[in-house]
Amino acid sequence: MSKRRRVEATILIGMLLVSVVGLSAMSTAIASDEATATEAVHFSTLIEFLPNAPSGWDGEEPSGMMYTIQDGTWSMATESYTKSGAEDTTVEVGVMDSAFYQVGWLAAWQGFYAYESTEGYAKTVTVDGYPAWEAYTKDSGEYTLFVGINDRFMAFINTNSDKDTLYYFANAIDYNGIAALGGGAAPPPAETAEPTGAATKAPTTSTEEGSETPGFETVFAVVGLLAVMALLRRRG
Repeated sequence: MSKRRRVEATILIGMLLVSVVGLSAMSTAIASDEATATEAVHFSTLIEFLPNAPSGWDGEEPSGMMYTIQDGTWSMATESYTKSGAEDTTVEVGVMDSAFYQVGWLAAWQGFYAYESTEGYAKTVTVDGYPAWEAYTKDSGEYTLFVGINDRFMAFINTNSDKDTLYYFANAIDYNGIAALGGGAAPPPAETAEPTGAATKAPTTSTEEGSETPGFETVFAVVGLLAVMALLRRRG
């Protein structure tokens, strides 16, 4: 895909983000009573957990953000990587501290479900012992991982390369180190809650008025969130 077409695709994904999840990914709902008593880790610290560009890849300047929400804050750090000699082959990596608010990728996490079709799939996996969602989108050829860390932090990896590249970058992240940012020793990964949206079969839509099972489109939309942020950074 040419650079111009990739930019156009990114814009379309951004539009999908708005139309599918609206403001839900940036919800101000409190995830637990701990939210108002927890201060988010500064993005400069999260940046330290972004992997260095491996051989054959070039990393861009990492970006960090701190958001004020209700009585607290949440933070995020991201970095884009481009394959040397193939600028259209990219990887996006992000680390988020929700501070126990339902924000960003954590807000969408509760809406994911296991799914497989001719258009792609989403399934639960574990990464370094932590619960995660792996998704594949056939149309764009993108692989994505969302890794939940102690119901507070989350790591995000997305690539248009292949699954090996996805896990190469995913395995370069220090998940236990991120977990320890929450204070004290990290609890055993097995105690981390599984995604509540997990299912063993394709879900059905509720017949109750105003109620429906969250769609697989949420995965596409949240993937678009990081892609749009990366595009804005490159234009800045």
